[in-house]
Amino acid sequence: MSERIPITRPAIGPEEQAAAAAVLASGFLVQGPLVAEFERQVADAVGASHAIAVTNCTAALHLALLGLGVGPGDVVAVAPYSWVATANVIELCGATPLFVDVDRATFNMSADLLDAALGRQRLAAVMPVHTFGNPAGISALTAVAARHGVPLVEDAACALGAHADGIAAGAFGVASCFSFHPRKIITTGEGGMLVTSDDRLAAHARAYRNHGQEVVDGQVEFVMPGGNLRLTEIQGAIGVEQMRRLDGLVSARCELAARYDHLLSDTGCTPQQRSAGAAVQSYVCLVPAGTAASDVIATLRAADVEATIGTNAIPFTRFYAQRYALTDADLPVTAMLRDRAVTLPLFPGMTHEQQDRVVAVLREAVG
Repeated sequence: MSERIPITRPAIGPEEQAAAAAVLASGFLVQGPLVAEFERQVADAVGASHAIAVTNCTAALHLALLGLGVGPGDVVAVAPYSWVATANVIELCGATPLFVDVDRATFNMSADLLDAALGRQRLAAVMPVHTFGNPAGISALTAVAARHGVPLVEDAACALGAHADGIAAGAFGVASCFSFHPRKIITTGEGGMLVTSDDRLAAHARAYRNHGQEVVDGQVEFVMPGGNLRLTEIQGAIGVEQMRRLDGLVSARCELAARYDHLLSDTGCTPQQRSAGAAVQSYVCLVPAGTAASDVIATLRAADVEATIGTNAIPFTRFYAQRYALTDADLPVTAMLRDRAVTLPLFPGMTHEQQDRVVAVLREAVG
């Protein structure tokens, strides 16, 4: 039996292991100087004034909306093709998601459809996604939101190290949120980061993540009901080491993705159209029309090649389907991606031989 090719493999080395061990030896385990250094590194990479580390990207997205005052009665435009957390945080605020369909080439929210939606109703916020680390179209989305006077929050969970039009992903909106899950560009196991240059949003996030604590007149006060969303020093230590490798990790992913593009050119599969500055968190392609992604995934897995769907078509998951009853006709591109998108293995350190094997099985599956 051939060795199984994983969908991903975290790039954790001896530096991260030593850093985590040093924290354990110190006895200082919760949100300290290493978390602060990790925050500084991410803020510098994005070019923002503040980065606030929290338990995960879902918490960061939720905090961003709460900081903007999003609540019951509000409507937030959101990409329908994303991990379900992107819409969940809107629901958790008591607000309503307005699903704006995505572009069939880039898989990102359509600026034209967003413009039309904003012309029909007032929205509290716009939350596009850099799908699979691809910031294609974010400049146009930012311009549309600005023209209508609506704050934009970037779900940049997959896009640390990406850029568009010379600007880092995460620097376009009033706030942006990154994930450090093991499938992301860098990892701390779990973890997330809210990045902003808005002093008020940053202060709100820092207080909320630590039970609503804030220093007032030299005294620690509880100024709001907050949560416990602190990152550990162990995660901070790992994050500091991962950030030192960020450029190399992004380059490795981009090189593998470009090779996949070439290998797939005669298979009938269509890669996601990525901007030049994409970070390529996942490599996702569309199988030919009339071929079911589920069948292709099953064939790959049977050949010891891990594969999965692209991501969630959120409005067609059980909760959202029952709540909003949207149809394929309402979101035709999202429905198409649901049926045809396949994620192939991609991780730094993946060999050309592994890629060749993945594509050989894929070619057989779609042939």
